Amino acid sequence: MTITTLSLAGLRFIQQTQGLALLPYQDQFGQWRVGYGHAIDEDEKETPITAELAMMLLTVDLLQCQQILQRRLVVELTQPQYDALLALVFSLDGSAQPQLDAILHYLNGHNMTQALTIWRKIDRDNAFRLQECEWFCQAS
Repeated sequence: MTITTLSLAGLRFIQQTQGLALLPYQDQFGQWRVGYGHAIDEDEKETPITAELAMMLLTVDLLQCQQILQRRLVVELTQPQYDALLALVFSLDGSAQPQLDAILHYLNGHNMTQALTIWRKIDRDNAFRLQECEWFCQAS
């Protein structure tokens, strides 16, 4: 069975790792964000949002990430693996594209070890990145 949706546990993990910010902030790369890590333009940085809007923005962002995986992933994953991979795609937000391409290539070739080696090297100091990898390695 092919998993193509995020589980409730996966959603909670993403919410926890991203944190909820009702006021816009700049991330470590200088990108303006709001809600659960939703990217915004600089001209939107003065606009606070509600928790409900943050959840709607997260839902839209996650649907876009799911579409990326539906187009590019051919291997079947367990629910924890899918959740962890979706969390990675969401958190990268278009950055680290060569690494993501390589991870998907190795996953599709059933080379989980090499995929995880690359995954762990992305933003090495990010504790959440290691949690994603641990989650990916869980049994379903």
